[in-house]
Amino acid sequence: MHANTFSLLQRQLDRRRLLRTAALAGGFGILAAGLSNGFNPTAALAASTPVLQLFWREQDASLRTRVRNADGSWSAEQNLASSLSSDPVAAQVPFTNVLHVFWWGQDAALWTRWRNPDGTWSAVSRFGGSLFDGQEGPATPAVVSLEVLQVFYRGADAALYTRLRDRHGTWQAEQRLGGFLASDPIGAQLPGSVTVQVFYRGGDGALWTLWRGSDGNWTDHFSLGGSLDGLDIAAVQLPGTTVLQLFYQAADNSVWTVWRDDKGNWSDHMGLGGVLGGYFRNLRAAAVPNSSLVQVFYRGGDGGLWTKWRNPDGSWFPGTLTAVPIAGYDAGLGHDIAGRPIAAQVPGTNILELFYRGPDAAIWTKWRNTDGNWSDEQTLGGSLGGDLSAAWVS
Repeated sequence: MHANTFSLLQRQLDRRRLLRTAALAGGFGILAAGLSNGFNPTAALAASTPVLQLFWREQDASLRTRVRNADGSWSAEQNLASSLSSDPVAAQVPFTNVLHVFWWGQDAALWTRWRNPDGTWSAVSRFGGSLFDGQEGPATPAVVSLEVLQVFYRGADAALYTRLRDRHGTWQAEQRLGGFLASDPIGAQLPGSVTVQVFYRGGDGALWTLWRGSDGNWTDHFSLGGSLDGLDIAAVQLPGTTVLQLFYQAADNSVWTVWRDDKGNWSDHMGLGGVLGGYFRNLRAAAVPNSSLVQVFYRGGDGGLWTKWRNPDGSWFPGTLTAVPIAGYDAGLGHDIAGRPIAAQVPGTNILELFYRGPDAAIWTKWRNTDGNWSDEQTLGGSLGGDLSAAWVS
């Protein structure tokens, strides 16, 4: 795909329309400004606290949570809701200390509950809607400059829908944004702007996008090309830049990437290699704290946890975690995993911690220390009903 500027994209929008011919792929997910997903645990920083909080759907379809305390210990499980049909996703309401959790209920509607600044939880609240049967859980981009929290999801008609919480705390009515989604959407705030951009796999297998400008209006849907085969798309801002980089599972079952530079141009699609573990949700990416590194994590074809990382000079490093290169291979982190890993920064540190569902259906974790070495694995227990998902709350 040739590089495109936003101005060129906008001139072409009237001539382009989303293809509606291919069959839908399965999945089950909601998106709220930030990132998130479905039958998995979600990690979020508890607002205005030095703790990290995990959320997941238990095998009995309940919403469970555990808190990582400031001393590194973990609280006991807490049951927050019942009758989930997706994984939860968590996001902080901008400029508040309120933490919102979203999920699909077994009635195919959107549900939520929030954690107040004093640590108490609201009652469970039903938002309604009609969700695509097979989607994963919610995801969230928060437009901090506009003081709003916005949730995106794939509706029963495979179109993109959204709801927005305004700066006064009022949730607006559901809005249909159209399109034809063959995956769950993800959203990202364009670095250095108040523009929210949504990405998804279209019915033709390509990467599609639309964006919300500072005036609140949405563009039409536009194809960015590519050939996607998985259900995950990961978005990361390159540290110290205004570049937004996307990662996805391509038709050849390997990791591919495309990025938007600081002038609004999109690069060609580039293969990064690796072998992902089948047509599932396998992929996540994160900026390594206090560094210029971006690291991609995924479930490999052997069921193990694998990683690749981008060096500050833009090169990609396949090798061991001790930086001894093994050409042509990624860095295996060990352990068979049953789904997608998630990554979260430990509050008040430069430690990046991974969480994932093990073959025993329990939550497992390991973390990257500030010297770049990885800890041993540790189990946190639980009996998960699906893969992991993550939500950043700043």
